[in-house]
Amino acid sequence: PPGAPRRLVVHPGQNSSCVFLFDEPEHDGGSKIEVFSIICVPSENSSKTTPVTIYGTESPIVASLQPGCEYQAIARAHNTAGVSNPSSTTTVTTSATVPGVPRKVEVEAGDSTATITFQPPSLDGGATIQGYTVLATPGNKMVNQTQSPITVTGLDNGTEYMFTVCANNAIGSGPT
Repeated sequence: PPGAPRRLVVHPGQNSSCVFLFDEPEHDGGSKIEVFSIICVPSENSSKTTPVTIYGTESPIVASLQPGCEYQAIARAHNTAGVSNPSSTTTVTTSATVPGVPRKVEVEAGDSTATITFQPPSLDGGATIQGYTVLATPGNKMVNQTQSPITVTGLDNGTEYMFTVCANNAIGSGPT
């Protein structure tokens, strides 16, 4: 098998992507290196529980990981004779992003009110969702609460309104 990749470093990219850089092994084991693998194991304090393996044919290897998580990463080289020993371990911390879009939004009209129900987004962006914002237009009536349902009051009966919902975390507001 080839020698282990050397000097594995990670640079954070945008939207929880990471750039994995490494030097090729000092020896290829007598057979061309076909692929490199980067194995990212979530740290104990990470909300992610499953390791991630990324493959590439050369350095750098760019990949997206779950936002707001910490991983321990190693690199390995692969050839027809086998798999190298692991490189030294490096820590990868992905930055959190805004949450995803709330799902299954429904509106029920009332007397000068509307009650908006929804399910949380499937992605929290790697940071706990702190609340939700509902915006009613026309009139730009905004209501902030921590969970569904959210009731908007002070609406004009007989007026057609459009309601948008977004989730908010420590990074900011997600899409509506």
